[in-house]
Amino acid sequence: MTAELSAFQTFNMVQMARSTIVEHPDNPRRISDSAKKKIRDTFKTVGMLQPPIVNSMSGYLISGHQRIAVLDSLEHYKPGGAKDYLLDVAVVELDQDAEAKMLVFLNNQDAQGDWNLDKLAELAIGSGVDISEMGFDKASLEVLFDGDSRFEELFQDDEETQQTKAALNDMKTMSDSSKREDGPSLKAVKAEREGFNKRRDEKSNSDYYVVVVCDTAEQKTLLMKHLGLPAGEQYIAPHEIMSMMRP
Repeated sequence: MTAELSAFQTFNMVQMARSTIVEHPDNPRRISDSAKKKIRDTFKTVGMLQPPIVNSMSGYLISGHQRIAVLDSLEHYKPGGAKDYLLDVAVVELDQDAEAKMLVFLNNQDAQGDWNLDKLAELAIGSGVDISEMGFDKASLEVLFDGDSRFEELFQDDEETQQTKAALNDMKTMSDSSKREDGPSLKAVKAEREGFNKRRDEKSNSDYYVVVVCDTAEQKTLLMKHLGLPAGEQYIAPHEIMSMMRP
């Protein structure tokens, strides 16, 4: 029996020059620098395994903006420059409404299901591949596998991080105590903070700490919800905030 092409396959593979591909001006998807680095590292080791999607009716790219951006970097491509490159793309025909829907749907995590954590853990452990190389960041892994002894080493801080956390917790304790009548004065809290900054600067010439102090626990809860991070998280990587900034 001869198999026939599924009637539900509505795309055709076409080879296009990069210079003819136009990113969609209303693309709502954004990506952090660290996530873009993960794509770049993957491309350099195994290549691009999914083709971008272009709508022939509008001429716009509707899926693959981040992959195209990484390819541009690897190929040293700049719009209007002398260097161009070819790539295979999936070409579809969608009207304006369908295009708008697919522009979101194809990137919507709610439409992509949830993880079976047991199978995910078995795959990571059985394959011998570091699970952090599967595209997760540390914060996500902590949410997924919090309390799972198989991944304890992922959540252990190095000595310098432990010392920093301890110093910051001491500062917070002093700040909380200063609000009581029998607690240390605000002057003492300020002195402790200045001492911490001095010790930090002596260890490194890079000024890379920023401390955000919320007035109340409720305010912190709202902030973490706004950032899309676990409510109990105390230390935030820059990309987690920068990913919220529109270019």
